[in-house]
Parts: sequence; C-alpha cells; structure tokens
Amino acid sequence: MTAAPARTTYVLIDGENIDATLGQVFGRRPAPQERPRWDRLLEFAETRWGQPAVGLFFLAVNGELPMGFVQALMAMGSVPCRWPASTRRSWTSRSSAPWSSSAAVRPT
Repeated sequence: MTAAPARTTYVLIDGENIDATLGQVFGRRPAPQERPRWDRLLEFAETRWGQPAVGLFFLAVNGELPMGFVQALMAMGSVPCRWPASTRRSWTSRSSAPWSSSAAVRPT
C-alpha cells in the first residue's frame, strides 16, 4: 500500500495592489505595521487545512526586482513570482493563466 501524496495549500497574493487597496481604506499610504502579516496568514492556512502552505507572491515588475523585499518573502517561505507587464491579464479572464512555474524568482 502506498502513502497518499503530500498536499500543499497555495495562497496567491497579488502584491501589486496591496498598498493601493490599503491606501483607499486608510485614505493614505499604509504604515509598515498596517500591512498584512503574510507569515500569520500562511500559519492560519497550515492550521486550518492541516497541510503545508506556500505563499505565491506576484510582483508586477518591468525592470529589476526589489531584492531586499524578495529576500524577505523567501525568508518567510513565500515564492516571489515575477509578473511582467507584457503578460498581465485580468484575473477574471478566461484565457490561460498569466503565470507559470518559470515565473518564480530563483535566487542566484
């Protein structure tokens, strides 16, 4: 008898719109302590579904990635994913997904 394959919960995070959305709620740019605690969200997902959780954090970039931010995401177990402007589509589009495994940022 073989063991069931391990399952993983993936949390998709649209990093491009976080500050803009919070800014609309607060009426100003959010302070660091007002931004989401992604580590807590991933811990909640792991506890809720009883399996590992990985954050896929999509960053809209056309040039260089903010490496300090990328390193912080990776340190908390998230996978930063480059989302170039040329491939962005509406989330509600019925066309193929704008991301792929090749979009993940890999440390050099």
